[in-house]
Amino acid sequence: MKRAFAFAALLLAASARAADVLTFDEVLARAARARALPSSAADAVAALDRDTIRDFPTVRAETSVSSADNLDLFTQNVLRFNAFTALVSVDYPLLDGGVRALQRQSARIEALTFRERMRAMSDDLFRETVDAVARLYTVQERLRLLNSGMQRALDLGDRAKKMLDVREISNVTAAQWEDEALAAEGQRLDLESQRIEAETHVKQLIADPSPDPIEVTIDVDKPLDAAPQRANDSVASLLFQRRELAAEEAEAARRPQVLLSGFGGVAAVGGDRQYGLYGVRMSIGLPMFDASARRRAAEARLEAEESRIERDVADAQARRQRDALAMDAAALRKRIALLTQAVDVSRQREESTARLVSAGLRSAAEAAHAAADRTRRESDLLAARVDLWKIAQLMRREGSGGPAVAGTPTR
Repeated sequence: MKRAFAFAALLLAASARAADVLTFDEVLARAARARALPSSAADAVAALDRDTIRDFPTVRAETSVSSADNLDLFTQNVLRFNAFTALVSVDYPLLDGGVRALQRQSARIEALTFRERMRAMSDDLFRETVDAVARLYTVQERLRLLNSGMQRALDLGDRAKKMLDVREISNVTAAQWEDEALAAEGQRLDLESQRIEAETHVKQLIADPSPDPIEVTIDVDKPLDAAPQRANDSVASLLFQRRELAAEEAEAARRPQVLLSGFGGVAAVGGDRQYGLYGVRMSIGLPMFDASARRRAAEARLEAEESRIERDVADAQARRQRDALAMDAAALRKRIALLTQAVDVSRQREESTARLVSAGLRSAAEAAHAAADRTRRESDLLAARVDLWKIAQLMRREGSGGPAVAGTPTR
């Protein structure tokens, strides 16, 4: 028993230090900053967004040297040459079947997909932060309720010893009172241990290595209003769009291709004679007869169909999750209403028992039992209200889409 009280004293001394009180938004912001992405990713996405519609021609520079007098390099200086040419070529596709336009669309979809993946990671961090903050808040508020509501039970041990010394109660009654005091102290120690564990989890989220204690505060009385539906596309939907564009690009690559090339330059022959070279050439490709291109188009179409099925499954799962949250919120409202009535009844019973104890008709142990029952019901009500707060945060997040992780590009 002495060890238990000593351990409790150490825990209380540790928690007696001034604790930093953080709101949920502050915890979420610090957790997001701890997981910020490098700026190179944002620059890459911005580069895809800045991709213009206009395509510039491809410019190539070519040089060549040759010897036409003698090809035997072992009998002739390898640095000697009879002809030198330098050309600059400009290639521009006149007809590409729409491949370039599809590639630009695919690049933009790639940027949107990256944003949505980062938003999905942000959603996971949001849910983890909600759970961690709710757990820490529940434990710290339960400790406050326990310290105020079970004080009578905690005092029963000292009172039993005093009353036993003056022979006002029997040894059996004193042992029962001491057992109830130890049980209340055990509950407090369990809650202190849970608080330390929950506080450690929150500190890990916000990357806080300091030994200073922290507390969190949330608004459990905020009403659960209806959130608008999420406007941004899901990752599965964007992946389907990418696969669909890839299938269209594979089909476009099988259409006739026309490439126009212009070139100009100089040629030096024998070191004394120089000429100017220029010209235009046109090449026509007919890839519709290529069997491998036909196979690639068929594979891309099958991948697009598989992606469409995955998108439908993901959308159905998201709808089920939203419906489940709404049903859980409705059930919690009913449970909170019943628990509120139960708390009122237990509070009335505690007041009635206190009056009977003052009149000498009830023992102090019964008053402690009534206070402990009221504390337990208040703790259950607190847990239900925190659960409803968690659902409210998740529903707002599902509806609005929420901000992306700090450091990630946004639309």
